[in-house]
Amino acid sequence: HIMRLIFERGNFTPEATSLMAMVFFYYSLSLLFFGGLRLLSFYLFARNDAVLFLRLALMQYALNVLFDLLYVGVLGAGAAGIPLGMLTALTLTLASAIYRNAGGFREALDRTFGIFLSKNLAATGLAALTVCGLASWLETPRTGTGNFLFLCAVCAAGSVAFFAMLAATRAVPISKISALWESPENSSSL
Repeated sequence: HIMRLIFERGNFTPEATSLMAMVFFYYSLSLLFFGGLRLLSFYLFARNDAVLFLRLALMQYALNVLFDLLYVGVLGAGAAGIPLGMLTALTLTLASAIYRNAGGFREALDRTFGIFLSKNLAATGLAALTVCGLASWLETPRTGTGNFLFLCAVCAAGSVAFFAMLAATRAVPISKISALWESPENSSSL
């Protein structure tokens, strides 16, 4: 629906839009690993460990090129090959960094962080189920305006489910969530 709303203008045909949606789906699979590697990068910069960061960045880049060539050139995966190459490279780089305990990263991942992470993953899962359930229950819109309203409703429901789960699991206190809607001068507690 997002691809139709954004790309089906001008020269984009429904087939081209479907191809873009497939490519973006494959890219979305790597978001969790990208987030983990990004978190590790911030951690390494906070520790002033630029050499290790550079080594990880070079490893990730080299693996990305290698797997892009493998998926697209050798295996003929087409448009899905590049995001699959990125997913594979990110996964291997992050797994290698965690296995080798890059910068003592495992010690920073204590029990409190693990609990917070599991609560966020549960909230994300509930949001995804809400979005998928609502998207399958609602009729597919046929106009650009209908598509926009559909996306607003589905995304709003997913956001409400996400924040409700964060509040229910006490990952984030309700007072902190409600402070997001206060004026800036009243929200100094964030």
